[in-house]
Amino acid sequence: MSDNGHNAVKEKRRESDLYKPILEFLNFRPYTFAWRSGNHAVFDFRRQVYRKRAEHEKGMPDILGVKMKPQGGVPFCFEVKLEGEKATDHQIEWMRKFTTCGGIAYIVNNLEDVVTAWSEI
Repeated sequence: MSDNGHNAVKEKRRESDLYKPILEFLNFRPYTFAWRSGNHAVFDFRRQVYRKRAEHEKGMPDILGVKMKPQGGVPFCFEVKLEGEKATDHQIEWMRKFTTCGGIAYIVNNLEDVVTAWSEI
């Protein structure tokens, strides 16, 4: 038995648990606008499966944004991964294309990674 006589249930961390604090941090920064990409699968309760739309782009990162600088807006993206997880080949290729076109891409494991990355943008 755990403290206070309650059974402790250890909840598994999910990437999605990090989206809200990351977006709150980014959108609280001056001259920064960030959003969840919305490219994720949606659960179909009738069929009991996750479904992706055909127009969804494989590899698109979890969070996209723009940070205004004196020389203009700088596009950035964050692929959120739990500690020990790796980006897929599609995600790496998407970020390569994004950076080739002038964006800045990061793979982050926690809010601290985002804070450090934002200061570098």
